[in-house]
Amino acid sequence: MTRGAERPWAPEAFSEPPWFQPVTCTPDVVRRTLDLMPPHSGGVRAVRVALGRTAANTWSPMETLLRLIVVTAGLPVPEMNLEVRTQYGTRYLDTAWREPKLALEFNGRVHATDFAAYRDEMHRLEVLRDLGWAVRVLVYNDLRDPRRRAAWLEWLERGLRRAHGHTGHPRRGDV
Repeated sequence: MTRGAERPWAPEAFSEPPWFQPVTCTPDVVRRTLDLMPPHSGGVRAVRVALGRTAANTWSPMETLLRLIVVTAGLPVPEMNLEVRTQYGTRYLDTAWREPKLALEFNGRVHATDFAAYRDEMHRLEVLRDLGWAVRVLVYNDLRDPRRRAAWLEWLERGLRRAHGHTGHPRRGDV
């Protein structure tokens, strides 16, 4: 009998085809693979640079871009997808600084096109704010537009400075 003949695959019955097997590729696996390749290859060098910019617990490309903008601005490295327990269950903050309770959230297209996702997001944000979190919600243009980017980076820097006194916020190497 051929594979899948006893139960044909139907899109409505499965979220993934029956033969789909997720692959875990950790940075260590990538590094070991790169060690087997010509070290002076442009592709190998580019992947090594990209690996140096990765962060654990990052769930989306836009979270990565957000984190890289923050770090490039000289601000402290955030915790990614910080778990916060609430009376409604566990919630996660995309990028967060635990001590001053500051967070940046990236909201993608789903929050504009799916009313249920939008409604749940608004509730989640209010619950986090009730717990003392200052949360700034960003969209793609907030990352892309230089003036908008400067505004939220200034907001973040002010919040970090308040938390660390008048001497200023800690820079990347200080955290």
